[in-house]
Formats: sequence, structure tokens, C-alpha cells
Amino acid sequence: MFQFRRLYSLIMVLTVVFAVGVVSTATSVAQDEDSSLNDGTLIYEGDALALDAQTYASEYGVSFDEAEYRLRLQDAIGELNAELAEKEHHTFAGLWLQHTPEFRLVVQFTYDGEKIIQPYVVGKPFANIVDVRTVNTTFAELQATQNAVWLAVRDLGIPLD
Repeated sequence: MFQFRRLYSLIMVLTVVFAVGVVSTATSVAQDEDSSLNDGTLIYEGDALALDAQTYASEYGVSFDEAEYRLRLQDAIGELNAELAEKEHHTFAGLWLQHTPEFRLVVQFTYDGEKIIQPYVVGKPFANIVDVRTVNTTFAELQATQNAVWLAVRDLGIPLD
């Protein structure tokens, strides 16, 4: 078990180092290119959000401003996910951003989703794109099932990642 943790830690450190190197290289390349967007919006040197928004706009066929708006929502939605997972674990079943065919925030609960989500989204910039759905299993139950399966397979001596 100790060796597995050491190997896992080494892999995580190498992943972070690799990611930092990629971001550094991408920023350097972006700074070397003095380009602008198709709509004439200038990309400022080192502005990672602008580079991401340009790529997003191209990928999803939206304006640069719409792409930037959507990307800026991600941090607040991540906070919502963490808060729901902690406070509503008995019914929360996960959330995700759907980009096509319509941009929306899909949030799943096992019951009373419309009622439960309201206090969490009032006044939030994403309140108008929330799509609440009802499912049979909570996220916590799915995680527990996944853990039980992982342990059962491990106990059988079958390698699993």
C-alpha cells in the first residue's frame, strides 16, 4: 500500500510539472504571436482566459464575449457543486455544463430538485441556465458503489486503475 501511495504521489507531481510546462509554453507562444480574434478583439499577452475564449468561440460557434461569459461561470459553478455535494448529499446527484445544442447547467437530484436548488442559485449569474433533472441515485451513492466495486476487484487480485 505504501508503494502505491508513493507511486501515486510521484505521478501527481509529474502531472503538475508537465501541466505547468505546457501552460508556460502555451503562454510563451501566445505572447510571441501578436494576433487578434476574427471580430477584431485583441488578445492581450499572457491572458489565458482570452486564449481559452477564442478557442471556445471557434469550437462552439459563439461570439468571443459569449465564450468569455461562459468560461467565467465555471468557478462559481464549481463552488455550487462543492456546496451541493456537502449540504445536499442525501439527494444531490451531480451537475455538469452542457455546451450543445443549448448552453445550460444540468443539476440532478433524486427528489424535490426545483425546490432544493432555488436558494443556491438566486442572484447567481447562471440562475437562468439551470436545468434540474430527477434521477434514482445520488452522487454519494454512486461513489460508494464505485468504491465497493474497486475494493472487491482489488481483493480478487485483479489490477485496477
